[in-house]
Amino acid sequence: MIDSEVRTLANSVPTELIARLLRSARWSPARALSYARQIGDPAGRAAALAALLPQLPEDEKPAVTHEAMTVTRQVPSAYWRAWACSLS
Repeated sequence: MIDSEVRTLANSVPTELIARLLRSARWSPARALSYARQIGDPAGRAAALAALLPQLPEDEKPAVTHEAMTVTRQVPSAYWRAWACSLS
């Protein structure tokens, strides 16, 4: 039950807000990544991960880039898959 509530909350937080909260240091990278990883739609999750990349510590960027590209492969539509790839 709690997992579904967290996913619902994560899906309702806009990607730009997650990025701004990280950029302003109101959220830690771990918290921002946690919210991004809970987004149910693969294209949305890939977009959120890509949006966080510039603010992440250098040592986390390669793994998160790889994660975003892996998630992008789960996007069923070729159009949206290409869009998600363009963000990374």
